[in-house]
Amino acid sequence: MQMTGTDKYTGETLIQCLKRQISALTTDMNSYVKHWNDLSSFIMPRSTRFFLTARNSQGNARNTKIINATATMAVRTASSGLMTGITSPSRPWFNLVTGDKELNKKKEVKLWLSAVRDAMAEVFIKSNLYTTLPSVYEDLLVFGTSAFVLMEDDEDGIRCYHMPIGSYVLRTSYRGNVNGVYREFKMTVEQMVKQFGLTNCTAKVQELWRQKNYNHQIDITHCVEENPDADEKRLESRYLPFRSIYFETSTTEDKPLSFKGLNEMAVMAPRWRVIGEDSCGVSPCMDALGDVMQLQKMEQRKLQLLDMLLQPPRNVPVNMRNEYIGTLAGENTFIPSSAAGSKVEPSYVPNPYLNHLEVSIQGVEQRIKHALFEDIFLMIAEIDRGGVTATEIQARQQEKMMVMGPVLERLNDELLDPIVRRTYAIMERAGRIPVPPPELQDKDISVEYISIMAQAMKLNGVVAVERLVGFIGSLAGVRPDALDKLNVDNAIDAFSDMVGTPPQLINDLNEVAEIRDVRAQQTQAANALAMAQQGADAAKTLSETQISTPSMLQAMSGALQGGQA
Repeated sequence: MQMTGTDKYTGETLIQCLKRQISALTTDMNSYVKHWNDLSSFIMPRSTRFFLTARNSQGNARNTKIINATATMAVRTASSGLMTGITSPSRPWFNLVTGDKELNKKKEVKLWLSAVRDAMAEVFIKSNLYTTLPSVYEDLLVFGTSAFVLMEDDEDGIRCYHMPIGSYVLRTSYRGNVNGVYREFKMTVEQMVKQFGLTNCTAKVQELWRQKNYNHQIDITHCVEENPDADEKRLESRYLPFRSIYFETSTTEDKPLSFKGLNEMAVMAPRWRVIGEDSCGVSPCMDALGDVMQLQKMEQRKLQLLDMLLQPPRNVPVNMRNEYIGTLAGENTFIPSSAAGSKVEPSYVPNPYLNHLEVSIQGVEQRIKHALFEDIFLMIAEIDRGGVTATEIQARQQEKMMVMGPVLERLNDELLDPIVRRTYAIMERAGRIPVPPPELQDKDISVEYISIMAQAMKLNGVVAVERLVGFIGSLAGVRPDALDKLNVDNAIDAFSDMVGTPPQLINDLNEVAEIRDVRAQQTQAANALAMAQQGADAAKTLSETQISTPSMLQAMSGALQGGQA
């Protein structure tokens, strides 16, 4: 759909309005660029694409400042830890629930929600989501801001496209959430024609196509933003809540390459930590940048000392000025006989200082690893491999996990929730969501996270349940009626929710009632059978009693008759 015309307030065309908006946002973002350049140079070279400036694709050498890669390796560990701890593809990391706690306990509701979750998990696995997220986590750890596009895809259901830092600018709403993302990238003429169609391209691109100059690259701007013309009462695409617009960056034509309405925000832009009204986030690497730069300087000094140790400066007698002095291993130096007492010796031995420097370097490395939560994420990796239990991690590192609490909440709000909600909406429009049971008609569905890190945050509740059950159990040894205080059914439900137990493993209240009724009937029948057996045994005993002599029965009968007399 092509959109033309002018803005009723400014008189600008759509593209002119977007360009002005992007220019203002770019100016605001420039305060971050110097910081991002340093982070890129010292931690993640070739990871940036600075907006409207020189790009890494030009082949400029970037990896020239890293001597000690401790920070880079720590980022890799932390990124893998976030992937494993939050969105592991090998285990469920979210559940779907309703806002009604009683409704959530019904078996048919649980099974439907579980089936939908499994269908969404299959779409995530089939798509490239799990290959995109590591790059997202790396950007968050290093730059504090990340962004990627999640689009509908006919083959895989969804398709994700990571946007390198510096290739986009962000706009935030009055509520502080990102409601506009504007990025610049390059496309070849062939790519443009295939994606947008030849007639939708500018005259310049059409001419390049006719000349068969298919590989010529064109600067493209992509805008995904909240739609100012949104109107839920109108069905046309242009009135949907969000819009996606492509246009040539340098064009003077009022002709977008593509204009498409969106039901949901198609770009996820999570931030690690936000200060004030800033649109971009603050990262752990920003906190550690001083140590990272210091580490490179210290490593440089260490290498200089090693050079001096291997090839030290020497004291050479004046009378040997014109004589050859061997510096290779096993090489001889011949001293003139007139200078028998002369000798060549090192003038400076750096070894003691080298030891001190290595200790200092190790201290800086530890500070960098601590700033990037390496100890936490290594421990999470142990959990994923089965090395330790979640309870053990809670006991050992509870205070450290609490540090991640605010970060996880923001990632839930700005990354995971949008992914799950947009994927659900895409699958629902495609008819890939099972028909819900009648109880869920017009009910809102929410997301509950059960990843390793999410469960670690809940472990206080798990431990509380375990302690309560253990305490009541110990009291029951002295006072059996202490068990009357424990609601076993509710304890099991609470514990299973905290640890993310699959709903198929837990019976609902109706099933439990049926099982208990059957068990009660079986117990009653068994008791009746036992009583009947006891009666039969008693009758048998009486029948076998001797009657030639006064039996016990006769004696009792005589006693009764005597009493009546």
